[in-house]
Amino acid sequence: MKEEELQGGEQGMFAMVMGIVVTAAIALIITAEVSVEAEN
Repeated sequence: MKEEELQGGEQGMFAMVMGIVVTAAIALIITAEVSVEAEN
């Protein structure tokens, strides 16, 4: 694969997917923290 191809839409897609994954992970951590707090 040429580097020129990676500079375009694929890099943006990768960044978007990583952003979604990070956001989902943070949301899961917050949800877990809240549920633990509620139990105690």
